[in-house]
Amino acid sequence: MSDEKTFLARLGQTLKQARKAQHLTQKQLATGICAQSLISAIELGQYLPNATVFAQLCQRLGLSMDQAVLAHYPQIAEQTVFNRQVEALCNQHAYADLADYLDEFERTMTALTDHDLAIFYYYRAVASYQGRHAVIDAQRDLKLSLALVGGQDSLRPLILSAAGVFESQAGQLKLAQQWFDNAQQLVKKLPYDENFNCVAYQMGLCQFKAGKFARATQTLQAGVTAITAQQSHYLLADTLVLMAACLDQLGDSGAAQTAETEGQLLADLFKLQLYQF
Repeated sequence: MSDEKTFLARLGQTLKQARKAQHLTQKQLATGICAQSLISAIELGQYLPNATVFAQLCQRLGLSMDQAVLAHYPQIAEQTVFNRQVEALCNQHAYADLADYLDEFERTMTALTDHDLAIFYYYRAVASYQGRHAVIDAQRDLKLSLALVGGQDSLRPLILSAAGVFESQAGQLKLAQQWFDNAQQLVKKLPYDENFNCVAYQMGLCQFKAGKFARATQTLQAGVTAITAQQSHYLLADTLVLMAACLDQLGDSGAAQTAETEGQLLADLFKLQLYQF
């Protein structure tokens, strides 16, 4: 499956699962936002909604825009079943189930290296935060992961970025920015890894939620530049859509034109037909 079809299929499946979980019909989800036919087209992987519609749908469904899956998943050595289960649950955004699975795995795990333990605690921090909203437990596991991982390990920027997300959601914006800055500085020093694309996206999303639209736009533009420089597609569409939403919020004619241009750029890059309404 091509990159653009994969992205659309993933988006459609995520929205459909969230809609059914909320026991909403397509008509109920669409009311006041868009036509029911658009919901059907999105869920079938046929159309990409614009930034405004996408944000409204996510808000109605209680679906966080920062729940993007990784390009690839750090794996614990000689734990094939574990690695497959973690990836499957992450892809389904089944974080509560993932947290339960990790708790069960902890009771039986033996003789793991520091690197493997760092991976385990990273996953459990994310699962506890997303699935249980257990902030204290998540922060504890993230600190353990950071203490165990090597200074030049590709997992480290992901841990630092996750810490930034946690602090931002807690309202600690200055502390969050410090974590994000540390993550970005490390990314510049390490060999490129596609998972690093999530750092700019997560930082930009937190800035967007904090109402810092101009700063978020700068962050996301830098992210787009970095992603395209590496000829990567992971999170490119997501970053462009979020950047367009930031520009929409800036409210002047120049920003509005830029948002329209970015939307068309997204369509050109992925050969998508944007839904007109």
